[in-house]
Amino acid sequence: MKTITFLVTTSLILLIYLELVVMDHPHKVLTTLFGTEQRILNELQRYIKQQERHVQFLERRLREVSETVPRQLNKEQYLRHPVNNLVLIRRLVFEWPSVARIGANLWRSSPKIYWPGKKELRQCLRTLIRLQRTYKLKTKHLAQGLVKGDQADVNVTGIDLLLIAVDYSIIQDSKMAYEWLDEAIAKFDDSISSITLLELYVISSCFSGDSQGSVSALITLLEEAPLYEPSLFDLETWQIITGTDCPTHKKAMENYRWMLNGDKDKKVGKFNSMCRVATGSSLQPQHVLTCRYVHYNKTWLRLSPFRVEEFQLDPLVLLFHDFISDAEINEVHRRASPELETSEVLTDDGFSKPSKRRSSETAILISGESSVVDRITRRMADVTNLDTSTAEEAHVTRYGLGGENWPHVDFLDQHNILAGDRIATLMVYLSEVERGGHTVFQNWGLSVPPQKGAALFWFNLHRNGTGDSSTEHAGCPVLSGTKWVLNKWFHELNNDPTTYCVDDQKSTFKYFSS
Repeated sequence: MKTITFLVTTSLILLIYLELVVMDHPHKVLTTLFGTEQRILNELQRYIKQQERHVQFLERRLREVSETVPRQLNKEQYLRHPVNNLVLIRRLVFEWPSVARIGANLWRSSPKIYWPGKKELRQCLRTLIRLQRTYKLKTKHLAQGLVKGDQADVNVTGIDLLLIAVDYSIIQDSKMAYEWLDEAIAKFDDSISSITLLELYVISSCFSGDSQGSVSALITLLEEAPLYEPSLFDLETWQIITGTDCPTHKKAMENYRWMLNGDKDKKVGKFNSMCRVATGSSLQPQHVLTCRYVHYNKTWLRLSPFRVEEFQLDPLVLLFHDFISDAEINEVHRRASPELETSEVLTDDGFSKPSKRRSSETAILISGESSVVDRITRRMADVTNLDTSTAEEAHVTRYGLGGENWPHVDFLDQHNILAGDRIATLMVYLSEVERGGHTVFQNWGLSVPPQKGAALFWFNLHRNGTGDSSTEHAGCPVLSGTKWVLNKWFHELNNDPTTYCVDDQKSTFKYFSS
């Protein structure tokens, strides 16, 4: 009975409510509300279809990326190859942003995503160009993803080839831009437009001296786009092209580049040639003199002497084998990795700052913070027979793909500092490098490949304390893999008391005389 009473009461209330609603909302208002509901339904249907298209797009992108990105590779394997790196950054700059806009909710709960921009893309392109110039890599092979026989793990597209061509044009190397455009045209796919290709081809072929190729490309360009307007290059560039014949442009470009980089190109050319000689081969046999065990007549070292390979005796260059163990290397990596920052170079005013001449990351290991590092430091003193109490703290440096250190000397020409100048350098190799990364001494024609666990040693000063400029050395670009080194710079204080008593500036240190 209570249930029936409740239902009747409820029905009466609803009838009264509906009567009030209808009375307060005449037919015109109800018609509007009907239309509102219809629009809601239509908008909901449109939204669902839009989301379906978005899902289809995301699924398509997922399939495409899954086919081109080898998920089974670890980070180091993937980043070892310059073409892999270019394709990675190109995808993140040009392709993934559209996915990010659609699927913004997918990673709201994830850590903040770092999106590269034009700066990172330019750096990646310049690294690839630097490697091609240094090691004379063939454009045809690179366009196929090949670096000295090492195949990239990604598919190279037309836009990748075009980006390299554009960057060569920006640095005014029209010959190489021309080569890369040829590869882009041969590859021609839906990643680039024919207009963009033709535009670059007209300019690069003309600056390369190919009048016929430039005119032919221009005719094709105007046939395909009668209303064409320059986009990548401004109108002034086109006016320059039409003002003079292409061979004259080629000569003018060569003269301009020589005026800007003549002496620099000579020095870089010599550096590059040394890196090419070293790459893929062991040290030149004429520099290997002998191997021996050394103990400096110290009792504790007689039981476990150091095995040393002589590369040069005057000036002295030595390689100590098996200097550091894998376990110690792992500890150095563990301590250094979180502290790595962009490497800096010393300026004339005594300050340090980042430099384009050195592309690497460095961390400083402070004495007393690790028993392993302290043990390595003591061994450095034993192996060099030098005092480490006045030496600089150990510097750990990581050179990634393309990482290099241009020709330089280690001495500072500053004897007024308390510990004196850098008398010697010990460079410990903490990793093997698949390709490149050799240490080269240009004045001696000496090239040393990284050997994990070995330590390279040389003096930086003459016996009278002046800097030995013939010790100028460099680190070749890493072509594949990663290079880790541990540097120790020894200073004059407490090392060789006869330093300023030698008159002959050419006199060098004679080692292992006893």
